[in-house]
Amino acid sequence: MLSYEPDNCRVRWLGYFDLLGTCELIRAGKTAAVFLAYQDALKELNRSKELQAEVNHAWFSDTFILFTEDASLASFSAIERRCRWFVSSLLLREIPVRGSMSCGELYIDHSNSLYVGPALLEAYEWGENQDWIGYLLCPSSTTQLTNLSLSRVLHYVQYEIPIKKETETSVSDISACVLGNWLPRNRNGQNALLGKLKQMRAIQSDPRVLSKYDRTIDFILKQERKS
Repeated sequence: MLSYEPDNCRVRWLGYFDLLGTCELIRAGKTAAVFLAYQDALKELNRSKELQAEVNHAWFSDTFILFTEDASLASFSAIERRCRWFVSSLLLREIPVRGSMSCGELYIDHSNSLYVGPALLEAYEWGENQDWIGYLLCPSSTTQLTNLSLSRVLHYVQYEIPIKKETETSVSDISACVLGNWLPRNRNGQNALLGKLKQMRAIQSDPRVLSKYDRTIDFILKQERKS
């Protein structure tokens, strides 16, 4: 029976991730490819769960969420690292993904697979509105980090992210993750994900999809030139 439990509603960190291209694969009759992508994503989440038990996860369709029990700095450190590695592990497997991290109220009822609240809504809106392959910190995350006296997070930069529709918050104020910045460099000394992104781009034909890859690659190259 579904009943409201006040203790289930807490302010938490929440990471939201959406696998890209699944609809097109299904329409093309490539359901097996979608299944394998889900399998890889869940395998990575379950593997990292063993390393960081304080971060939980759930999934539905092509969406995966990670969340903590509170909004502390220690919880942020745990979920932030796990989210970054989740993104990089999927891209290394050539599975396109976009994501965001919010901080806010989230009601969780595991027994009924119920996850609802402002944190999920904000993360969903920012995640879906990105017009590239990317991962960012939502405004609520930046606000909470400021409250926790953390002004800068390694592997993130202020960037005017490409979006599909205008928002009330300036996109130039958003912290975008420099994908792959933490991975060992390839033999040419470049970001390890650049080659993967270029390979993924090479098999695309839709101009809209090509543009997403171009924006992502351009962003990483700009950060490479600054370092």
